[in-house]
Amino acid sequence: MRRIASPRVGICLDTANSLGRPETLKTVVEHLAEYAVVLHAKDYDIRRIDTRLGFSVVGQPAGDGQVDFEWVLAELRERGRDQISVIVEHWPPFEGTIDATVRMEEEWLARSVRFLRSWLSDAIEENVG
Repeated sequence: MRRIASPRVGICLDTANSLGRPETLKTVVEHLAEYAVVLHAKDYDIRRIDTRLGFSVVGQPAGDGQVDFEWVLAELRERGRDQISVIVEHWPPFEGTIDATVRMEEEWLARSVRFLRSWLSDAIEENVG
């Protein structure tokens, strides 16, 4: 990104993709926030599996999992990225049928949008006020 150095090129900062690598969200945000033009708001929880011999990553509605969205927003704003687009993304578990899974994801979407609007509106009020 530094070599490209173009205001027309940016990245989509995803709050969960770093789970596939040994990187924390803090590391990702610290290195990439200044280039972000889109935020993939994806929340999750990490739980022990029943055998206690590993972990499972389970999707959650935004605000219900481990992602500190208020911190992410503050870091983006600190780097001049307060006009960023936000895309809600979920990792829903299968609920036994497609219909049940879709119903659950629709509920998650409503909860996620309410949550994200609350912290985005707080940031907007801070910028205006």
